[in-house]
Order: sequence, then C-alpha cells, then structure tokens
Amino acid sequence: MPQTEEPRGLRKKSFSMFFGGGEIWFEHLDNLQKRDDLALAKLEADSCLFLRPSFPSVIAVNLDETRVTAALISALQKYLLHAGKHFTRVAVVGLGPVVRIRLRRALAGASFALGFINDFEKAKEWLVQKS
Repeated sequence: MPQTEEPRGLRKKSFSMFFGGGEIWFEHLDNLQKRDDLALAKLEADSCLFLRPSFPSVIAVNLDETRVTAALISALQKYLLHAGKHFTRVAVVGLGPVVRIRLRRALAGASFALGFINDFEKAKEWLVQKS
C-alpha cells in the first residue's frame, strides 16, 4: 500500500511572540491542503493555549494553502466569538474572496477588529498598530 505524504503544515507549531511592541498569537493552520480534519484537530488543540487569559488578545490565523470548509469556519467562529475570551484584533491570512465573505459573515458582530491580509508580514504590522 502506498504511503501518503504528510502535509507540510502538520509540523508547523503555533506560538506566541513579541512583535512591534505587542504580543501576537500565531495560529498556523497553513499548508494542510485538503486535510481539513487536521486543521480542525490542530485548532482544537491550540485553543487550550490561545484561550488562556494570560495569552495575547491579538491573533494571526494563517490558512494559506489549506482548504477552508464550513466545519473549519464554524470552529473559528466558536473559538473567536463564543469561547469566553475577548480578542481585540484578528488577522486572517491566505484566503480567497469567496471564503473571506463566508468567514466575515460567520464573525459578524465580533467586538474585535478583523482584517483579511494576504501578506503575513503586513498582517503582523496591522495587528500591533494602535487603533
């Protein structure tokens, strides 16, 4: 039986880092291609960290080269809106126009600033800029 290749993004760890005078949580769900099951599992596992009160209230979610399904959008909605943590800024990286619209609708009414930025470096700068 042929062995299936592991997606590159599976080994990428999510982490918190100081940048530009602020602290950002980097949620790496990128490079998982069509393995939305892996993206969902990784998001659920990482949520135990980024939902802690002591972790940053700004988050960059990298979804580049990952298929974003209705289930993944629902999970993002659950963790960003309904998990009890107040986020101040959320940048989503790597989405096409159709998925952006779907995610924007799912996150409608959010109390945080939401940005869709395709350049990861620009997303980091946007996250730490003062409102």
